[in-house]
Amino acid sequence: MKFYSTNGQAPLASLEKAVVKGLAEDRGLYMPERTLLPMLSSVRMCLPTT
Repeated sequence: MKFYSTNGQAPLASLEKAVVKGLAEDRGLYMPERTLLPMLSSVRMCLPTT
């Protein structure tokens, strides 16, 4: 999985680089290119409501 900077000026980073460096070269936060949110939304729909 690759990670991008929230400031959009740094190149994509590997998980290792994102974890070790913490902040991108442009001082942005690293975020994953893809997320599991659609899958999590499906799981949430299966849970009972309270």
